[in-house]
Amino acid sequence: MSKAVNELLRGELVGRDVEARYLGRLLRGLVVGETRNMVAVAVGDCVKKVPKAQSLFRFRLEDGSEVVVCDPRRLCRLVVSPELSHLGLDA
Repeated sequence: MSKAVNELLRGELVGRDVEARYLGRLLRGLVVGETRNMVAVAVGDCVKKVPKAQSLFRFRLEDGSEVVVCDPRRLCRLVVSPELSHLGLDA
């Protein structure tokens, strides 16, 4: 497992580029903060707060692979795959 995946497993999300799907909406930006239940994503000039429990998050790693996480509070699902369209994260 790569170093970047290990960092995600330890919960180091701040500073990572992310795509977040919440209630059918797709947000793309940079993780700038995190609480127990929310992830703060900088999108353009504003910061959007996304609930962890009801969202899917896709992180692109340095090696080009992608990691999709649902509910980062528990990291209940971790998928490393080049083909993720079945998860509904494509714009």
